[in-house]
Amino acid sequence: MSRRIVFITGGSKGIGAAMARAWAGPDTEMHLYSRTKNSDLDEELSKMGVTVEWHSLDLSKTERAVDYFRNQLGQILWDDISSAWLFNNAGMLEPIGKVGKKDVSTLLSHISLNVSTPLAWSHLFTGELQDKDFEKWVVNIGSGAANHPYYGWALYGSGKAALHHFTETMGLEQEKEKFPVNVFAFNPGRTDTDMQSVIRETDKEDFLHVESFVEAYEKGELNDPDDLAKRLLRWCEKGNFSQGQIVNHREI
Repeated sequence: MSRRIVFITGGSKGIGAAMARAWAGPDTEMHLYSRTKNSDLDEELSKMGVTVEWHSLDLSKTERAVDYFRNQLGQILWDDISSAWLFNNAGMLEPIGKVGKKDVSTLLSHISLNVSTPLAWSHLFTGELQDKDFEKWVVNIGSGAANHPYYGWALYGSGKAALHHFTETMGLEQEKEKFPVNVFAFNPGRTDTDMQSVIRETDKEDFLHVESFVEAYEKGELNDPDDLAKRLLRWCEKGNFSQGQIVNHREI
């Protein structure tokens, strides 16, 4: 019997948890990476027939995260896999504020979590599965901040821009492969997650655009993560896809 295997970073809440629920089903093996386990989500997925394994892992420690994922991929039996999915979803917004005003150690953790680890895991996933003849996907969670400078978000926007560029370049490469890995980045827009709470609590001195995010929340304009995840799954199943595409939430 074939099975689907799904890897989701930041899988305990927000968009990661929504992706877990959307991709859940019988004959699904799911690996969720987060600092803490979401017991309610674990029970929910188990009732849906999913085999769930939680991995407590600090993804801002890139070298350890790389060793961990490499070892894990090497231990999986791939013979009965029908599809494999890697969701690079984990990320952080902090530090918010002008360049030169924040602690450098936090800056380095941000780059590791938002850029270094997802790029490295995409590399490991692709290298392990490139020659295997089943459906393979890398989904990178991007942001509109990759395309528009926001005062106070130099680091976050730059990291997402790097992730978008990596996605586009990897897609260009995969077009040449016999058994390609499908890769795209998904811009979820303003979505009702903990990250939005962090934004709304930010001082205007650090983030000039905070009022527009507060207004969007008060008007009920934030995207629902579960709705987004379901729509994205339907979009993937329809095959409306091109390698390296940056998919906006409005397009699905």
